Amino acid sequence: MKPTFLPTAVLAVAGLALVACSTASVPLGAQARALYDSGNYLAASDTWSDDIKLHPFSAAAWNNRAVARVRLGDLDGALRDYNRAIELSPGDAELYFNRGNALIPAGQYPAAIAAFDQAVQLAPAYAPAVFN
Repeated sequence: MKPTFLPTAVLAVAGLALVACSTASVPLGAQARALYDSGNYLAASDTWSDDIKLHPFSAAAWNNRAVARVRLGDLDGALRDYNRAIELSPGDAELYFNRGNALIPAGQYPAAIAAFDQAVQLAPAYAPAVFN
């Protein structure tokens, strides 16, 4: 009879590795998005803050936290986040559009118009910015 210990041990270790991979944590950005989509804006903002700590040069992470902060009524925090996102990705028209949308409830209308104008300059066919 042939010994089966080695192949069985190899399969067992491989099986544990696969289980570990399948239970790996969901990326923070995905967790934050799920929280945001469920209406838990505070937890989403906090989770995007954790994501920003891991990826401080991600314009998307800064933008996403800003969106959550707008929902929470933290317009100053949102505008700081939009400014940082724009620093990281100055050619992204959507960032200027989002910043403009945060400036309106802050009562900063000329700055909002300037942000929408910048979005249109970067992407002339970006209809939401043209409309605003």
